[in-house]
Amino acid sequence: MKRQTAEIKYPYGQGRANKEVEYEMIDGKLVQRMVSASRFPWLFQWSPSRSWEYEPFVKKTRFQGLSRTFLVFSVVTLLVFVLSHFARLDILMLATIYPVFSWLVVGLFLTVWVVAYPRVRWGLVVAWVACVLLASDSPQNLIRAWIPPTEALPETLVGSDEDALPVRVVSLNCKGEPAAVSELVKLSPDVILLQESVHQKQLQKLVHESFPSYTAVGSGDATMLVRGTVQPFQASHKKLAPRYEFCRVRLANGALFNAVSVHLQASPREFDFSRLAIWQTFAELKQVRRQQLHDIHSDVMQRVGDTPTVIGGDFNAPAGDQIYDVLEREFRDSWAEAGRGWGKTSLNNYPVHRIDQVWITRQFAAKNVTAEESSGSDHRMVVCDLWLKQPKQVTVASNNVGHKVR
Repeated sequence: MKRQTAEIKYPYGQGRANKEVEYEMIDGKLVQRMVSASRFPWLFQWSPSRSWEYEPFVKKTRFQGLSRTFLVFSVVTLLVFVLSHFARLDILMLATIYPVFSWLVVGLFLTVWVVAYPRVRWGLVVAWVACVLLASDSPQNLIRAWIPPTEALPETLVGSDEDALPVRVVSLNCKGEPAAVSELVKLSPDVILLQESVHQKQLQKLVHESFPSYTAVGSGDATMLVRGTVQPFQASHKKLAPRYEFCRVRLANGALFNAVSVHLQASPREFDFSRLAIWQTFAELKQVRRQQLHDIHSDVMQRVGDTPTVIGGDFNAPAGDQIYDVLEREFRDSWAEAGRGWGKTSLNNYPVHRIDQVWITRQFAAKNVTAEESSGSDHRMVVCDLWLKQPKQVTVASNNVGHKVR
């Protein structure tokens, strides 16, 4: 038997070290064995007749290369998700068209193959789940769906010197279908905000047949049906006039507020990641919608003053998009405040995005907001129950005659 010291290479990237090995003649064959090996000694035993003893090392080396590849893809995909859903870069608008949960599926699929680096793999899993939850649109509303809505007044109105008047607003992109509008009568809404509205003659016919106590407002892409007295406003932006309609409403219960129906520029239904032109088109359309909503907001706020206002419709932008920043100055998203269940509205049969929304000013308190399936449209309707805070009516006695004053 012959012994000598040789330099060998550890597997798994452990570096080099001097270890004692021995050579022994067995059946006329020279066999090398480890005499001392502090870590994984069985990996270093080999012989021409026992080549299988190297298989774990070979497989591990192959897994390392595979793991590095999937690690890079997972990290890059996560970076794109963060930049598109948190930084909201215009050029990455196309990436937000795909549902948030689909990104989680792709991310976990890429991460699960990072088998050679278990700690890194679990770190990526945590990062993916955390980012998707943070980017999700009000996940607490799924929990709220199991809690029945209450008829009690909000805490801000209990014991206050204000009345709480109930108001129901429904918003629907009806896709020009009279049947989709007709089914709304069963909800008994006070205000109906319509987008892709039916033709004016059809709208008047619907009022006559299905909504006799309502007033039709507008004749363009965005219209309204109001159960009460109406004071229409003329749109200042002529080019945008068909895309929004707004008026002052007084209901039978005394509620006085402004209602605005909006339909912003739509995006093409082409989602090809591989074409740069599609990315540029979506980025440009996002800028168009941002400018449209900015102009509509400016026109409305210049005229409504401090009057309570509801603005809703089809914004053609997913929840959390930067175009809503202009609304956040004076408005609140009613869904984030009182939404229940699955609030996505597009498409009707497979809702994955909440592009139909209702926003309210500080004088309103959201009571219950849901997204309900419609039978004649490709969008779901938003049913929004609100409390409107108004000064209480006080009765003053004068010569034995009661007079109501505000």
